[in-house]
Amino acid sequence: MLERQYWPCPFCEEGQIEVVIRPRTVCAKRTALRGGKKISFHKVREEIVILSEKCNVCGKTAEQIEKKWKKEGVL
Repeated sequence: MLERQYWPCPFCEEGQIEVVIRPRTVCAKRTALRGGKKISFHKVREEIVILSEKCNVCGKTAEQIEKKWKKEGVL
């Protein structure tokens, strides 16, 4: 289930940046072997996607915001 949130801009702290969070999930993968079928499970990590094109207050672009959040360890 996707969750939509509004985070404060990392530059001006006043603007609202719209993000979508896809939580961690477990996916099943089926493989066919000589001895029969096998199902293995693996975890898909949480993903955060920035939807806003830019900050509505300071005008920083989504690329600049994403770069700053990655540098700070948020993403």
